[in-house]
Formats: sequence, C-alpha cells, structure tokens
Amino acid sequence: MSGGGSKTCVEVSRTPPGHQCLASQRRVEPACVRSRLRLESDVRKLLREVSVSAEQALSKARELIARYYAVQNELERLGKLQEDLIISDHS
Repeated sequence: MSGGGSKTCVEVSRTPPGHQCLASQRRVEPACVRSRLRLESDVRKLLREVSVSAEQALSKARELIARYYAVQNELERLGKLQEDLIISDHS
C-alpha cells in the first residue's frame, strides 16, 4: 500500500460488498425520489387534462341531447298542426 491515503484496487475489492451497495443506494435514492415526484406531477397534470376533456364532452353531450329533444318537440308540434290543417280542409 502506498502512502497518501489513496486506496489501491486490491484495497477497494476488500471493502465489504454491502458497504458499496449502501453507498451506491444513498446516491441513487434522491434521484429516484425526484424522478417519482416528477412522474407523479406529470400524472396529476394528465389527469386534470383528461378531467377537463371529459367535462367538455359531457357538456356537449348534454347540449346535443337538449337539441335533440327540442327538435323532437318541434316535429311533434308541426305534426299536430298538419293534422289540424288536414282536418279543417275536410270540414
């Protein structure tokens, strides 16, 4: 072993296997946490976008249903008016 405090390859290989793993885990863990937080943020953003889109689709569907019933009511009214005209022509 040479002086000056630097480790040789042989000395590094004598480091207990768990020690290197723990040191590596301590470096990786904060990056994993940051990555998870970014992912969660992205998922929340997408869920908000999907929710807005779903609300807009529901609103449009309700509007179309209301228009459909308005048209049906108008057709019914015109049908009755036509019947009244036909009956009055035959009288």
